Amino acid sequence: MLLFFCYCDTIVLVKKLPDIFNTAVLSFCGASDKLALAVSGGMDSMCMLHLALESKVIDKKNLLVVSVDHQIRGQESKNDLEFVKDFCAKKNIEFSPLSVNVPKLAKEKKQSLELAAREVRRDFFKKLVDNNKANFVLLAHHSDDNIESICMNIFRGAGLNGLKGMQELSNDFLLRPLLNASKAQITAYMSGSDRKFVEDSTNADTNFTRNSFRLDIIPAIKKHYPSLDNAILSLSKGASEFLNSIKLDDSKISIDSTGVKIKIEALKDNLANYYVLFALEKLGVRQDFYRKNIDSVVALANAKNGTSVDLPNGFKAVKEYKEIVIFSVSKMVQQNLPTKKLYFDADKIPKTAIIRNRQDGDIFTAFGGGTKKLKEFLIDKKIPVRFRDNLICLADGKNVLLVVGVEISESIKCDASTKNKATISTQEDLEKCLTL
Repeated sequence: MLLFFCYCDTIVLVKKLPDIFNTAVLSFCGASDKLALAVSGGMDSMCMLHLALESKVIDKKNLLVVSVDHQIRGQESKNDLEFVKDFCAKKNIEFSPLSVNVPKLAKEKKQSLELAAREVRRDFFKKLVDNNKANFVLLAHHSDDNIESICMNIFRGAGLNGLKGMQELSNDFLLRPLLNASKAQITAYMSGSDRKFVEDSTNADTNFTRNSFRLDIIPAIKKHYPSLDNAILSLSKGASEFLNSIKLDDSKISIDSTGVKIKIEALKDNLANYYVLFALEKLGVRQDFYRKNIDSVVALANAKNGTSVDLPNGFKAVKEYKEIVIFSVSKMVQQNLPTKKLYFDADKIPKTAIIRNRQDGDIFTAFGGGTKKLKEFLIDKKIPVRFRDNLICLADGKNVLLVVGVEISESIKCDASTKNKATISTQEDLEKCLTL
C-alpha cells in the first residue's frame, strides 16, 4: 500500500511540472520569441530542456541551447559539454557552447570561483540578447535553489531585500520557468529511463558555500523545523509584496558602460538603502552585498568629493560631485577616458621621459597655466576619480609632460621654432611618436 501511494505521489508531481513550466513561459514570452536554454547537462537543466521540447507553447525552431564549460573540473566538464552537444545534435537543436578558464580568471580578478563563473555566464547570456540571438535566456533554478539563496542572504545580513530571493524574471531577459517547482518534482520527472543527465562532482564539495547550505546547514535546521521550506517561501513572498509596493524614482539612477550612478539626493531620502539595492540589481551583483556595504555607500552622500569605499568582489563606490558611482574596477575600460587630441613639440621631449600611469607626488605645469600637483589639476578638470588611475602620462621623473586625452605641459608646447609637431589622442599614438 505504501508503494502504491508513493507511486501516485510521483505521478502527481510529474503531471504538475509541465503546467508550471508552460505557465511561466506564457506569462513572459511571446510566440515568436527566441529562447536560449542554459543547459549544463545536469538533472535540473536537462529537465528544463525536455520540458521545452515537449511543450506545445514553444516553437522548437526558436530554441537555442547554450552551455558553458568553466574549466573547473577538467575532462569531466568537457565530457558534460559533449553530452549536451550530442543530445542537441540528435534532437536537431541549435547548440552554442562557451569554454572559459574560470580558475585563471578568478585568480586574475581576485574573485571567488563562484563569482567569476557567475560573471562569465551573465556576460555570455547578455551578449546573446544584445546580439539578437535570443529574447530570453532560460535558467533551471527551482524552489529549493531559491530557499538556499534566501537562507544565504539572511546569514549574510543582506537585509529585507535579500528575502526576495530569486525572481521568475530578472534583468528583463533571465527567465526561471521552474522557480515554482521543487527538486522533488524535477527528480520524479527525470526518473524516466529515456531522460538522461550527468552528475557534477563539485555538487558534493561543501567548500562551496551553496553546497554547504544544501547538504549540511538546511538539513540540520529541518530536523527542528520540518516546515522550513514553506516558511522561507512565505517570508519571501511577503517581502516581495512589500518591496514591490515601494516606489522609487528611476530618474535618480542611470547605468552605462562605466557603472551605475545614483544621484546624491536619492541617498538623503528615507529610501536610500533601496536606491543602492536597486542600483546593485542593475549591475547584477545584489546577492553578494551585506547591509554594512549598503550603509557604506549611503554614507558617501555626506563625504568629500572623491571619497571612495571598497565593496565585495572587486567593486568600488566613489562620490563624484552630485552622484555616487558604483563600478567594477576590473571592467573600467579605456574608451571611457578623456579623448582630447593633443599637439606638442616632439623635439622637446627629454630622452629620459617614460610612459606610465600617474603616481603620488606628480607635478604638472599646464599649457598656459601654473605648476601644481597633478591630482589638483585633474580635480580642476573634473576628471572622475575612477578614471584617474587609468590615465596614461608621459613623465620625466615626477614632472608630467602630458596626460593622454587631457592636456600637455607648458614645457612641450609648439612655438615658432617647432619643426617636429606631434599629434596624439591615444596611448598608441604616443608610443609611435616616441619611436620615430
